[in-house]
Amino acid sequence: MSQFVRRILDEKNAFLEDFVPFQKKIAWFGMLNSLAQLLLKLTSPGIPDTYQGTETWHFRLVDPDNRRPVDFHQRKEMLAELQRFMSVAPAALAERAGQLLQTMTDGRVKMYVLWKTLAFRRLHSELFERGSYLPLTVKGRKKDHLCAFMRILAEHPVIVVVPRLSARLLGNDESRLPLGPEAWSNTAIVLPGNLPPQSYTNVLTGEEILPSGPDNNRLAAAELLRSFPVCLLDKTSEFETGVCHD
Repeated sequence: MSQFVRRILDEKNAFLEDFVPFQKKIAWFGMLNSLAQLLLKLTSPGIPDTYQGTETWHFRLVDPDNRRPVDFHQRKEMLAELQRFMSVAPAALAERAGQLLQTMTDGRVKMYVLWKTLAFRRLHSELFERGSYLPLTVKGRKKDHLCAFMRILAEHPVIVVVPRLSARLLGNDESRLPLGPEAWSNTAIVLPGNLPPQSYTNVLTGEEILPSGPDNNRLAAAELLRSFPVCLLDKTSEFETGVCHD
């Protein structure tokens, strides 16, 4: 068996010419799915459970209970460096988050989503402990590729948006990300009718999102996923006729 493994992984073996491109494609869409699953896990009803050591990508085909020892010191340093890197003004947050996507294979983007969402969850613990769960309707050409729901307590809504079936959405092109109008066309989330018009802030990018449409009840997917492949929206302020006020 060991001889077979050595030979099949030999650089001269034609198998690698076929396997490596396939592996890169699977890994790319696996990373996109992992970001979506992570945000869903951290914001859905219940208590999120994260295996220590999986704060970044985990390219291993073993059960987490049978893994090699975790390098906690390395992860602690990585988080500290990431926090310093992302300590910028809100207006610059989207650009920094975009840089994480440019080096997505290093795993910092997953750690970023984990860190920011857990911090947000801790800040609004009552909402996540007692808040209602409301699935949101999606309309438009790419509606089958978007998952969206709201957690709401009293008059405080939080909206979660993630892509699904990303490989099909992007035509199996591992050079693309599910971002902007090219990916999402006219797709939009429909907000509940009893929700007052208000603006939202993407916790992960700092971008402000305004509802659109005749009734100010639609959030365009191309805006929600303008610069980052998953979205966590918090209420910013109420507004009238497009003008925000505190």
